[in-house]
Amino acid sequence: MEVATNPKMTECDVLVVGAGPAGSGAARACARAGLKTVIVEKRREIGYPVHCAEGMGNYLLPFMPFNIPHDQFVWKTDGIEFWAEDITVRRSGVLWSGYTVNRREFDKWLVRKATKAGAQLMLETELVDFEFKHNHVVEKAVLRGKQGKVEIKPKVVVGADGSDSTTLKLLGEYHPKKGATAEIYAWEMHNMKLTSPKYEQIFVGDFTETGYAYVFPISKTKANVGIGCAFPKKPIEEYFNEFLEIPEMKRQVRNAIRAEDKGGKANALPLCDKWHYGNILLAGDSADQNFKPFVEGILPAVICGDIAGKTIAKHIQGKGKLDEYTHNVKQVLEPLLHQSNQVGNLIYDLFNMKEPKEYLLLLNLLADLNTPEKIRQMQTQTYEHIKDKTLEWQKPQKQIPTQINEYLYHQYLKTERLIHRLLG
Repeated sequence: MEVATNPKMTECDVLVVGAGPAGSGAARACARAGLKTVIVEKRREIGYPVHCAEGMGNYLLPFMPFNIPHDQFVWKTDGIEFWAEDITVRRSGVLWSGYTVNRREFDKWLVRKATKAGAQLMLETELVDFEFKHNHVVEKAVLRGKQGKVEIKPKVVVGADGSDSTTLKLLGEYHPKKGATAEIYAWEMHNMKLTSPKYEQIFVGDFTETGYAYVFPISKTKANVGIGCAFPKKPIEEYFNEFLEIPEMKRQVRNAIRAEDKGGKANALPLCDKWHYGNILLAGDSADQNFKPFVEGILPAVICGDIAGKTIAKHIQGKGKLDEYTHNVKQVLEPLLHQSNQVGNLIYDLFNMKEPKEYLLLLNLLADLNTPEKIRQMQTQTYEHIKDKTLEWQKPQKQIPTQINEYLYHQYLKTERLIHRLLG
């Protein structure tokens, strides 16, 4: 990829802050439309360090603006296993299967697509200030890199700089609620004895009262293992160590080696009120464009970044307005966004219960055993009743005909038919 260290450009059509999936998706779309596009990234290396479980669901692939080459997928999973209160529920099929990627390589592949389209990439360069005209309209962005300060005048800015967004902070619109950003303690672990290498694993229990733990396989003997907590009462590492001591994990990690730290933060609630301010569009984690309950953000970031880029292109070409961005995203992802908001709000309500049945209700929510509306009704039921109802899901061939699942399934089938036509 081409990397600029001291660009001569003092003006551009689009300044993209952040070279993650959202930023690369937006930059590619802008550059393909012929816009002068600059991406700034404060890290030295794209995709590293990794702060991610690196999983992506099959159900989102039909929404992608371009195909992902097969060599980007390092491991295929057939579904997800959920565990709570000694109950295990396994979900499989097109709505639960997925892939693990190597973010260090995947993010580089994404940004190469942007630079090949004509975008200019500036590494080790961070946004430090905005000069505004009025009403959040940026006249000038001040950047700091290896060559010192650079001033650039963009027509539009894309804030794709994650859950600790400098863009939002400079706007004065960074307003996270308490617990909105969960702490994640995670490691890539080797030499594991995975009980189900083809299934992701989700665990709920008192080893983290306000979160859950996960195991995302990346081979038969390797996995990203982590724990998230919205309201930690002690160092997050202590929760992680307690998680590794439960019987279901102890046998899997007995001889395991911690190979790479992949911890970080994940925003589970919105950081701001909207996605569009003046001549700034937000994409990815800065816009809370991830899907709950698993805070799945890689593919949604690419999809929303692409929509942001196309919205900007039409705006600069005089064929549209920036304030159409939110509508454009919802046209593509509205059912998923609505479900995600419902689930995200309910999770935090369950965190506040502080009763043992919280874990069973979380299991029902995470495994989609009941709708959010039904789970709210179940909050008044006894632990024993909820457990009996949950145990029914261990029976084979039980499925849920919920509206969201039917929608996703039909989207997936449409893409499968298209692929078969193209190949046939």
